[in-house]
Amino acid sequence: MRAYRHNDKGNAEAMVDKFGGRVRFCPLSNKWLIWNGQFWDTSKGDGPVYGLVMQTIESRLAPLQGRDGEMDEKLARHLRNSENFHKLKATLSLASKMHSITRTCLEFDLDIDKMGILD
Repeated sequence: MRAYRHNDKGNAEAMVDKFGGRVRFCPLSNKWLIWNGQFWDTSKGDGPVYGLVMQTIESRLAPLQGRDGEMDEKLARHLRNSENFHKLKATLSLASKMHSITRTCLEFDLDIDKMGILD
């Protein structure tokens, strides 16, 4: 398992590593796109992507349950604080800048036959 920093950037990297195949961000429209199994969907707004960040934080927190140690407690405290709305928003802001998930809206529209293809 990759080690991530104990900050918003670490959460963003973990989210992109975990869900990057299903998530894209279009900076021109400032919209998150989620692969729904058939097409890149924006109809539910930012709600689904906030859910993915929360799942990422929970998956990072789960292995720490019941463990002792200063570093584990420091990470657990960071992850619990990361569930705050402003921290979730900061994580998504950083994730939206990561090249692996950033696409121009035009990339989705260039070939109508590829609109429903997971890239």
